[in-house]
Amino acid sequence: MEGLINILYHYNWPHFQRFGGFRHFWALRVFKWIHDQLNTLELPILFLPDELRTTISQKMLDIMVQIYHGPIASLLSETPFSDNLCVLHKTYTRSVNLVLGSSPNEVEITEGDSDLSFADINIIRNTINDYFSTISTITPILKHAKYCQVISASHWSTLAAEFYLHMTAKNQYHRLHPEFKSYSRLLDATFTASGFDFWLLHVNPTQKMLLALRAIRCLCYKVPEKWQAPAGFCSLVMGLLQKFQLEETECSKFYSWLEDLKQQEQPRLMDEQQIDEFDVEPQTSHL
Repeated sequence: MEGLINILYHYNWPHFQRFGGFRHFWALRVFKWIHDQLNTLELPILFLPDELRTTISQKMLDIMVQIYHGPIASLLSETPFSDNLCVLHKTYTRSVNLVLGSSPNEVEITEGDSDLSFADINIIRNTINDYFSTISTITPILKHAKYCQVISASHWSTLAAEFYLHMTAKNQYHRLHPEFKSYSRLLDATFTASGFDFWLLHVNPTQKMLLALRAIRCLCYKVPEKWQAPAGFCSLVMGLLQKFQLEETECSKFYSWLEDLKQQEQPRLMDEQQIDEFDVEPQTSHL
């Protein structure tokens, strides 16, 4: 095991930064494997001398940090995902930016051509599914870690919430414009309510989140068929809104929308409720 840890420790994880597909999946599996090793009481390294055990454990934590800041967090921070509400046509030959109106109380979305490069488009094309599988994996890892956590729960929750809300807005746009076919897969993307609860506990509110929330509300009113939001979505949004200093009129419109949306929200699964009973207290972060 020591030899394997040394190989992973010296691996060039930043090289994975702009790759999706199998490489991203492999990095994610390594991250989860290390978490599983550190989180169990049946570690092979428990039978090693104290000094060597401490060294290997620290290297395993360092590997998690390298993977997190390489293939995971850096990709979620890419401009096409985090800096605007850009959606791509199914042929990847046309894209638009969704731009909100100047007044938040009279939200309208105007479409404008995007200036994304081919490289940016290629990133989106290859990694949308990777990102959703990443969020679904990393969130419970940070939530249930029994060891001293080296990944900032606040950094991750903020990054994941920004990405999720922006992609949800693009999902709503796809419901209005089916020709943007690449976003149809987002209709099947699901997250647990317990994951939303974890984000809300640690998230730092950002303007990117507020932009996405305004777009989602605006687009939901335009779509003829009501959207069935995932369980916990309305509670997440309501909690986020309380972190912003919004005008009373805008808050009222948001709450009215959420009250109606809540009636269509998917039910919380029983196994989620059981899992929540065994939540591990948030760990102190060193980053």
